[in-house]
Parts: sequence; structure tokens; C-alpha cells
Amino acid sequence: MSGLLGPILLQVVTLSVADRTEVRVVHADTNYSEASTSPGVGLNFRWQHTALSISYGPPRLTLSPLDSKNPTLLVNQSAAVGVAYRWRRTTVTVSESGSYGKVNFQQQALAGTAPDLNAPAPATGANNQAPPAQPATPPPGTTLPAANQYLANGEVVRYGSLSSNVRLTQAITPTLSLGGGVGYVVSGSLDSKTATDYPLVRGVSVDTSAAYRLNLANDLTSSVGTQFAVARKGNSGWFLAANESLGHRFDTRTAARVGGGLSVSRSATTDGAILYSIYPTFSASISRVTPQVNGAFAYGAALSAAPALDPVRATVDPRLSMSLFAGWGYGDFSTSLSAGSAISLVQQNDQGAFNSFSAAIGAALRLADAVSVSTGVRAFRQSFQGATTVPTTYAAYLGLSLGALVPISR
Repeated sequence: MSGLLGPILLQVVTLSVADRTEVRVVHADTNYSEASTSPGVGLNFRWQHTALSISYGPPRLTLSPLDSKNPTLLVNQSAAVGVAYRWRRTTVTVSESGSYGKVNFQQQALAGTAPDLNAPAPATGANNQAPPAQPATPPPGTTLPAANQYLANGEVVRYGSLSSNVRLTQAITPTLSLGGGVGYVVSGSLDSKTATDYPLVRGVSVDTSAAYRLNLANDLTSSVGTQFAVARKGNSGWFLAANESLGHRFDTRTAARVGGGLSVSRSATTDGAILYSIYPTFSASISRVTPQVNGAFAYGAALSAAPALDPVRATVDPRLSMSLFAGWGYGDFSTSLSAGSAISLVQQNDQGAFNSFSAAIGAALRLADAVSVSTGVRAFRQSFQGATTVPTTYAAYLGLSLGALVPISR
């Protein structure tokens, strides 16, 4: 009996709770105000070789415009489950996530990031906070486009998505590891009136990689990835990309990565046109963290050129992406500045040509271990096929964030 109870008694169970409530004043063609809240709850189980996470949310509830007699309430729900098994040098991860509800992608672009239920509870001071992550420049073919790359034309869409992923990592030696994964995504409008702008799209992605640590300061990564997507009504696209990247750590505070490769793509549209393309790929990033008394200053930049598989039109759009960030923290106070853009490398009137720009500046104050307030301004602009779909829009916000990890058993 004790042998059967052992795995259960040895588990670590943690309850995650989080919420982000925000009020925004938006300046666009028409000025308006709105409010949103994103609560969520999750459970994390950990055994000797296995970890399981289950989360509901964060669902997003948005009320807009607040100055209207009959404001619209948008409710978008999400849930996820993931399990990871580690045995010696092998790690297998399986995850499933989905969302359903009413979405306004223009509002989402101005709403910022929802709380992460798997993140640690807020620290008590800047010295306890992990340094900002290095700007992400994943190998092309391994990730789907960011959420703000959906066509943000301001209409309300009853939208659903489902994502499944399986990943395997194998450490061959202390300096060499291999990895690979398979993903499946289906998403689109669930209303006939918006099905033309947001048709149902199914996509598959496959990637493999090999990472080799040359020495304490340098590592080399080789990757090959492919994505395929097809829309319910006509369009389809796929691309294959191979890349090589070198990471270098100048010191304990500064890290950089540069890489390049080649991609082959095919797009087929409803008018019968088929386009094959060959594009070089490139990525580079650098970040630095400078510790200070009871605080830290961090900054970095990233640049990449790679094909992107449009999640709405199922066509391949080669894009140049850029991002900048800077952040400073002192005690319980922190400030941040970020900007990013995606620019299509084809003629702007071509089908699928997509450009977007976003920027944000903000400040936050931690009131307690699990409570912080923040304020700032966000900006967003978007064009599609040479036409401006979202003019430069600003949103000033005031937010309250709550988050904590509560151990249930050990």
C-alpha cells in the first residue's frame, strides 16, 4: 500500500491565481473609453519525473464604450492543459490550449499582455526579479504570427481557436542536445457574417533542431522547420526554412545571437494564382542587464527577416520584424519602454501584404507581494494590402494586477 501512495504523497501541488483589471481611454477616429478584466486560475502538479499544469484563463471580459448607454460586453474564454515527462536525458511535453468567445482584435492590440498563471508570484523588490528575457528571435517555421498580426478592422468576431503541440528533447551529451516538435492549429470565425474576413484555417507545423555548446561563452543551433495552412475557402500556403545561429555571451550581463538561412514558400489563392518564392532569412538580437543598488537597468533589440504564415488568409508573407525594449527598476518601482514593427517585404498592394507598428511606455508600483498598479500609454497602427486598416491609435491606461502562487501540498 505504501508503494502505491508514495507517488501521490511526493507530489507538489500549487494553486495559481491572477487578475489584470484595466481602464483605458482610447484616442482614434472616435474617442472612447473601455474597461477589461482578465482573471484566471491554474493548478500545477509536480512529481519526481512528471509535471502537469491545468489552467482556466485568463478569460478576457471587455466593456466598451463606457460612456454609452448600452456598452458592449465582449467575453473571450480560454483554457490550457500541459504535461511534461522527464527521464534521464529525455523530456517529452504535450500541451493543448483553446479559446472561444467574442473578440475585437483592435482592442486586443491596445490591451497589453494578460497575466501569466505559470509565472511566479510578484517579488518584493527589484533585486528579487529575474532579468528581462533576451528578445525572442525563434527560428522561422517554429511559431505562429503574433496576435496583433490578425486583421484588426474593429469588428466584433465570434472567434474560436484550438492548438495542440507535442515536443521531444534529447540530451545526447552534456554539450549536444536534439529537439523536435509537431503542432496543429485550427482557428477562425464561428459566424457566417464574419467568415469572409476570418475564415476557418487549419495549420500544421513541424520543426527539428540541434544545439551544441561550443564553450562557456558560445553555442551553435541548427534548425529546420515547416508550416502549412489551408483556409476553408480556397487559399493555402506552406514554407520550409533552414537556419543556423550562433549565440555569444560577452559577459554575465550581455548576450547576443545572430543567425541566417534560406526559406522556400508556396502560396495558392482563390483566383488560381500559385506563387513560389525563395527568400534568405536573418535574425539578430542583443540584450544587457546592468545591476544597480536595489534595482537593475535592462535594454535590448531584435531584428529578423523571415516568412510568416498568415493565420487568416493562409498565405505566406515575407516580413521584416524589429523590436526594442528598455526597463529600469528601483525597489518596488519600475518603468519600461518597448516598440515593435512588422513590415511586408513584397509590394504593398499584393495579397497578404501586412504592416503593423506598436509601442508602449509605462510605469508600475508594487504595493504588496501580490498587488501592483501600473499606468502608461500604448500606440498601434496597421495596414493591409496598401490600405490603412487601423490609423495611429493611442490608449492611456490605468491597471491593477494581482497574482500569487499558493502551495497546497508538499
